[in-house]
Amino acid sequence: MGFGLDAHSMLRCAGGAVRFANGDELGGYPGIGEMNAVGDREAFEERVFLGLRMCEGIGVEGLRAGFRRDWVGAFEESARELVREGLMGLEDGCWRLTMRGRMVSNEVFGALLDGVAA
Repeated sequence: MGFGLDAHSMLRCAGGAVRFANGDELGGYPGIGEMNAVGDREAFEERVFLGLRMCEGIGVEGLRAGFRRDWVGAFEESARELVREGLMGLEDGCWRLTMRGRMVSNEVFGALLDGVAA
């Protein structure tokens, strides 16, 4: 789960994925303010950008096991280019942003998801 007001989190389940979000008001806090079903593509995109914001990064095997092969392949192809540019790294089976990559993370996320066909 996310932390604080307006924090977001996502849970993958057999029927797809569900996004949880805390409400904007303190009146009902703590608790889940909203639950929204998301499609597989949106779940993949959120896994990429939320996972890369974490220090531990994104596990390669988890991506391969949870999402379409062509999406993961396009992601990994883009990630390898970003490694060459010094923006990402692959260590212990996890993709991570470098310090430089964190500084331009929105551009990195765009580049990673640009090649992933819907």
